[in-house]
Amino acid sequence: MALHWFPDNSLICNFAAVDELDLLRASLHGAGRVVEAVAFEIERSTSRVPNLARLDLHDWFGPAIEFRDAVDQLQIEAVRTGRFGGGDEKPLEHLGESQTLHLSGPARSSREASG
Repeated sequence: MALHWFPDNSLICNFAAVDELDLLRASLHGAGRVVEAVAFEIERSTSRVPNLARLDLHDWFGPAIEFRDAVDQLQIEAVRTGRFGGGDEKPLEHLGESQTLHLSGPARSSREASG
């Protein structure tokens, strides 16, 4: 099983804000991946962190890992609300963390983290 690094939006924004995206990319050694919620957060953050426009998500991380299985989605939502305190009024809050955590959990579906 390959080792992957899953940076979150905050980490990526911080490197972009100080103009050190090249350092982050080198640190990932080509093993960076993102889940779909984190990819969305990065795209949304480009309006506040201009250097993010230089980041080609697909080139850096490959296709974002998507969760289409209903069981995966229910488990992710349970983590988002139960562990992170996310609520109905902000459905995207803690979604990236919950999706990423779901990848390493024992209750994964048969889909592997290969994209």
